[in-house]
Order: sequence, then C-alpha cells, then structure tokens
Amino acid sequence: MSMKETHLQALRALGYTDREARFLYVVATHSGYFTQAHFFSFIGCESFSAVTSLLRKLSDKQHARRDIYQNNLSVYHPFARALYRAVGKEHIRARHRHSLDYVRTRLAVLDFVLANPQLRYLETEEEKVQFFEDCYGINRAQMPGKVYRGALGTTDATRYFVDKFPMFLTSDEGSSKPVVTFTFVDPGHSTQRPFITHLDWYGTFFARLKRFHFVYVSPNRANFPKAETEFAKRVMTTPPNALRHVVRYFQLRELEDTKQYSKITLADLDFIREATKTFVGEPFESLYQRWKKNEIWDAEIQQELDHHYGGKLAVFSAFLLPRSYAEFEQNSHFLLRKLENRSAIGSPVGSPLGTPQTASVHQSED
Repeated sequence: MSMKETHLQALRALGYTDREARFLYVVATHSGYFTQAHFFSFIGCESFSAVTSLLRKLSDKQHARRDIYQNNLSVYHPFARALYRAVGKEHIRARHRHSLDYVRTRLAVLDFVLANPQLRYLETEEEKVQFFEDCYGINRAQMPGKVYRGALGTTDATRYFVDKFPMFLTSDEGSSKPVVTFTFVDPGHSTQRPFITHLDWYGTFFARLKRFHFVYVSPNRANFPKAETEFAKRVMTTPPNALRHVVRYFQLRELEDTKQYSKITLADLDFIREATKTFVGEPFESLYQRWKKNEIWDAEIQQELDHHYGGKLAVFSAFLLPRSYAEFEQNSHFLLRKLENRSAIGSPVGSPLGTPQTASVHQSED
C-alpha cells in the first residue's frame, strides 16, 4: 500500500511515532476499528509495552474509544476528526458508531489488509470511481451506488462502492490496463446470503468488465467451493429471464420513442426506470437498433446476451482469514468506557482476538 509522507508527517505531528502513525493510517483508511492482535500483527511481535504506549496516547488525546465485548474482548475505535484530517479523510463515515455486524466486517477487512500490505489499493471512493471512468469509460451512474436521503432542505447524495471492501490493482501479461481485483470479506457468516446479495448488487457492473479478479475472503475454508459456485452462477452466466426482460424493455422503449404513452402503465414505468440502469450502453444500444428494424430475433439476442455476460475473463480465488468473528458478541449490557478514564483504553486489559494462522489461497480460473 502507498502512504503519503505528508499524511505520516501530520500523524507524527499529533504525537505518534512513525510506527504508530503508519498503523493508524492503515486503520483509518481501511477499517476504522482495531484490536491488540491487529497491532501485534502490524509490528510483527506481541509487545505489550508498544501497544500500551499507543493506547495511552489515543486515550490522552481523546482520539479513540474502547468498546468491550463478550469475554472482555476490547475493540478500539479511532474517531477523532484530527486523525482523519491528518490522512486526508476527514469526512469518512468510519468516524461514526456502527452496528455490531459492521464492526465485525471491518475487523476482518483489517486482517486481510495487514496480511497483504504490498498490494496497490484503491483507497477511497473517488479513486475507485475515477479508475473506472478513466480506464473503462464507465459512467459513475452505472457503478454500484446507494442514495442517501438528505435532511429537509438538502439534496440527496449518491455514494459508490459503499461496501468499502478492499479493491486493488495488479498488472497481468496480455493486458495494457491494470487489472482490478474486487473482494468480498466474510467475517464468519453462517450463510452465503450476504455474499449472494453482494454479487447480485454488483452483477450489472461486473457485466461491463471483460477482465477482472475476485477474491472471496473468509475464515471458513469450507465456504470456498460454495462461494466459487455462486460466483460462476451469478457472474459468469446470463441472468435468468434476461432475454424476456430485454425484449420487454425494447418494446416499451419503442412505445416511448413513438410517443405512444397511453399504452405504458405505471408498472411499465417502474420497469423502464430499472431497465435503463441495466440495459444501457453496448451491446444493448446496437441490439435495440437492430431489433427495431427486424434485423435480429430472440435466438440471436440470446447469443449476444450470453457473450455479454459470459464472455469475460474473471479469475476467482479465496483467502483464508486468520480468525473468525462469528462469535464476537456484545455483552448483555454493552459496556462503553468514558475516555476521561485512562484505564478504559490506556492499558491492554482483556485478551487479543486470537493468534494469526497461516493463510492459504484457493484459486481457479474460468
């Protein structure tokens, strides 16, 4: 990963050592939460004096809070605006409180990033959007986005890639462009449903990319074959009923083009609104023009769809996390210590979340 010296200098100016500054940069950029085990992994040894020094500084400066979970497990949450301003991410949402599932996921993300510090990460939403606009010519409206409703009197805001899973670039032979790698981080879910939902959300976007990698990150090796099967089914094949939906879209679009609005129902308008997000650009524009002229029939449209959705080089691999957060729960009465009390964060009370194991990679290429 790349750390700008100006950001590290700003963190050191807040009173942190170079090693502490580098660790806080990683946490603020990729996670927003950490445990003692993460710091030990970063420095390469279990130094309680080093972690105590860091935690006392965070407490004294009121830069972080400690949340205590089941079995006295401590999670530290840097929240101070000064920290995020130092790394150029003052308005990042990681500063705010989040749900337990979100915390689990961000801790697992940090495990992955610390295990792979050499990767060239796209760290911010703007970097990701800019990359796909510049390298693939994809409009941001066609990227995975979520609309956040503004308060009364303010405008709504659309944010992209809000899952904030690690995304990084590599160089492959045969490609003049950097190859992008997406990830999905499973902190220890008992079901594949979150992964399936994620693939369905990204499905239209993946269809626009002809070459990319995908890493399924999980602490459960048994999930790898199931995840690969779901990836092949939902990313490498044409979605169910795609032909029927495309033809319906063409029919409704023709009614709009010929101003036959009385034939369009409210349900049709809802369908058109969603279809224009999915069936935009090529090959759909060319298919529509040929369909209007009766130059192409259903069988040929199906062939084009199969090529569009399945004609890509997508490499699936899996990464084994060093620990699971599946049993990471809040106490029955969630204990939140005040930062004014130094003992709440300034000493390594509680136990780190396990010891890192050796990660392995399962990879296949379709």
